[in-house]
Formats: sequence, C-alpha cells, structure tokens
Amino acid sequence: MNSSDVCHIVKDVPGLYVDAFRGRLLRKTQDPTACFILTHYHGDHYQSLPREGKYAGPAIIHCSPVTAALLEEMHQVQPDLVKSHKYGEPFQYRVKSKGGDKVLASITFYDANHCPGACIVLIELPNGHCHVHTGDMRYHDKFKSYPLLKHLAAKKKVDLVYLDTTYSHPKHDFVPQEEAVEAIASQTAELLSSSSKTLVMLSCYSIGKEKVLWEASNRANQMLYVNERKMKMLKCVQLHDSQDAYQIINRCTEDVNKSDIHVIPMGLAGEMWPYFRPNFVKCKEYVEKLDKEYEKVVAFLPTGWADASNWNKKNSVSKKDLDLENGKRLQVEIRLISYSEHSAFRELIDFVQFLRPQKVIPTVFSDEADCRRIQDRFRHLIDSTRAKQAFFKSMNSKLETKLKESSKHLTKANVIMKVEADAQSAPSQICIEEDDIEIVCVKPSTANQQMQQIDPNCDNSKVKDLVDMGFDYGRAKRILDWNGGNLNAAINALLAGEGEMAQSTPSPPAKKQRKSPQITSFFSKKTT
Repeated sequence: MNSSDVCHIVKDVPGLYVDAFRGRLLRKTQDPTACFILTHYHGDHYQSLPREGKYAGPAIIHCSPVTAALLEEMHQVQPDLVKSHKYGEPFQYRVKSKGGDKVLASITFYDANHCPGACIVLIELPNGHCHVHTGDMRYHDKFKSYPLLKHLAAKKKVDLVYLDTTYSHPKHDFVPQEEAVEAIASQTAELLSSSSKTLVMLSCYSIGKEKVLWEASNRANQMLYVNERKMKMLKCVQLHDSQDAYQIINRCTEDVNKSDIHVIPMGLAGEMWPYFRPNFVKCKEYVEKLDKEYEKVVAFLPTGWADASNWNKKNSVSKKDLDLENGKRLQVEIRLISYSEHSAFRELIDFVQFLRPQKVIPTVFSDEADCRRIQDRFRHLIDSTRAKQAFFKSMNSKLETKLKESSKHLTKANVIMKVEADAQSAPSQICIEEDDIEIVCVKPSTANQQMQQIDPNCDNSKVKDLVDMGFDYGRAKRILDWNGGNLNAAINALLAGEGEMAQSTPSPPAKKQRKSPQITSFFSKKTT
C-alpha cells in the first residue's frame, strides 16, 4: 500500500484514518478523538505500529474480531485500545461538540476475501453518501450481496473508492482462486502418493493462503507442519472465524517429523521481484536440517506475479539436482502457481462498474504518473454526471466561504483608503493595519469596469480548480487551453479520458494576457 496521505486520510471525515500507522500519521494516534482503522493484519498495513505493549494511543484501533485477536496476541496491544466489529454491523464515529455528540460517519466492515479478518470499509457520511476503502481485497461476486453495499450502489451513493490496485494492469488476468487451489492440492496429493521420500513445501505469508493449506492437507490426507508463530496466529483465527479453511489449525502440527507437507515463509523458495529467481540452495539447506531423509523436494510458490511476465511463465517450473552433506543427491523443484488474494484487473473493473463511484483513488502505485495511468483505466466506469455535479457544488461552496471570509476581513480591518480625485492619478494603496495585507485599489472612475474584467475563474484559477478535482496540473492546463478556457468542456474531456489526445496534439497559440490589478482568487488552493 502506498504511503501517500491520500490513501490513508478519508476525505470529508476529519480524524478518520485507514491503515495509517507510519510517520506523521502515526502521531495522530495521540489524539483521543481520532478514529484509526486497521483493515487486516499484514505488515504493510500495520506498518510501524508499536509492539510489546508500547502502543499508548489513546486513539482506538477499530478492526475485525480476527484482526483484534492478532493485535492483542502477536502485537501485544492493550485490549482497551482495540475495538472489534463484526462484518455487517455498523458503528458510529462520534466526536464531542458544544451541542453534544456529533456523528461524523457510520462505518461498516465486510469480508474482503483477502486473508482471515480482512475487511473492506464502508464509510457513510451524514449526507447519505458513502466512501469505500477496500484495504486489500480479492473481489468476488458475493460482494454484490452485501446488503449495505448493494443498497448504496443501487442508489448511486458511492462517491470515492480507495481501491486496492496491486494488479491494476490488464496483463494481470490470473485464474479464479478455486482453480489455483485445486491445482496445488491435486499436485500435492499426487506427489506424496507416489513417494514417501518427497517433501512438499507450501509458501505462505504469516497469515493468508489458508484455503491452499486446508485443501492440500485434506486431499493428501496429511497433517501440516507449521512453526510456533504460525500456530499462534492460526489459533487467533480459529477463535473468531468459522469458515472451514480457517479451522486449518485442526490439521496442523509443530512436530516436524509428523508431516511431509511443510508451510514455509514466502521468499524462502525464491524471489519474485523484479523477476522470478528460484532459490534451490535454501530449499536444500532446509531439507538438511530435518531428521528425515528426502530424495526430492517440491516447493510451491502461489503468487499473482506468476504470469506477470514471459520470463515467469517460461520458468514456472524450475528444477535442479544438488549434493547433500551426506553425499546423496536431492532433486529440487520449484513451481510457480498463479494464485492471489488480490483482485485481478478484470475483477477490479467489475467491482468499479458495480459501484459506479464519482472517483477512484488507487492505493497501490509507484509514483504520481503511475497513479494517473491507473485512474485512466477506470475513467470510463465512473459516474461522470455525479462527479461534475459534485465538483460544481464544491466550487460554489468554496466561493461562498471565500466571500464570507473576505467580508469578515473587510469588516474587521481598519481600512484607510486614499482615493485620488484626479482621474489621471496613479492607483492608491489600501492599508489594512490589522491583517497586514497589501491590496491594490484602482481609480474610482474605472473601478466597476476593471472589476468586471477581473474574472475569478481566469485561466490560472480554472487550472487550480481542475487540480482540486484530482487531475494532474500539466494535463489539466493542456486540456483547458485546447478547449479555449471553457471549464465545463475541459471537465468533460478529462472525465472522458481525452488527456492523451491533447498530450500528443500541439497546443493552440497562447492568448495575450491583459495586465490587471493583483487580486486574490476566490478559490482557495488545496492544502492537503
């Protein structure tokens, strides 16, 4: 997940943070009114959250029951700083105000189909609209049956989707989970039935891929060897999740000699970035530490990156014979299996099409240019009509706020104006003593005429408005120029994804700018 604030700070809900346990955002946990959500217990999401009871809050961490159990057992976070919520049961984020408690949002978790306890987060605003934060997810058709999500999508109430874009390129089109699980389980059973001197190693994260473990164990009719840490985590899962695959602990053992199926950490059998590199030596060293002698070891590496490149596809099965310390030979084989607990690109398209939000905010990207490219892939699926309506409503609101602020400043300030009677005199200074702001006032004889010429929606301001809407500065300026400064036409073009066309087309000649007195734009610059 990207560390950019936009992925972690929920728009329109001050004080609400998602998976924001790093850097300056982690310091926000010192605010007792803040609401922190942890979507699931993976390291790139809990990040720098202090361990061993060192998390002092006082901000409460909200999460699913499984994640709460893992936080308390593995991270040793004090129970009074963790609040668990079952899937489908809403809770309210409130803050105290002069008139009593104020509800900032109603929040509901649903199963993200990622790992035990993972959730997508529905954030309902007081105006009836909603933002959706997916955390990490593997989209499934069952999402369409989640009652609240189904209702909000049908009513077109979803404004923003903070989307897990791990596999947001069209090349990522791996098989359904069920097919991948079946492939690993059947191959495991075949290998172990053909020889008693074959070791199968299943690569897994600390939590996740339990469906693979469950099916492989059942099909081969063998226990699974797991280390002490993995066993602790599985106990937390078992206490709070009734899915068959999450009861895998009943088929696990910490006795290394009682199983020919061993669960190993991701990365032991090979690295995936920037391309697959099998690690035969580590597999051999693992076998040499065991009491039982093996002639062959087959390590499965289930990952969404299996089909990410031609190299990975060609090397999906890698083999090598190595000499053991006892002088015998060991056949080492490493198999890549296309399996992921993140959504494939086609699944992301289906999810966004189902919700029809006003905007998609990627949560996994390499840089700003990559973020824009990802957004462009979903541009045709957003509700452009609602997006434009929201934009103009926002601009009107900003204008009203700015005018009110200007009125207050002028009332408060002790303004001394020196106006020259002579129509030919130079512009005078307005001295605002309290606010220390210098403003140029034009001659009274031409004041109205000049103010009419100063358009608060001048080109520069329009570009800033487009940037506030979420478009890149350079792209927004090109599109605006190409549409002759017509803001509405530029918005239509940008929402339709016509940015690349303008990028490759020469811009129209620049207009000569008339010099006008300096004036503060009615639209404020975005500060977050």
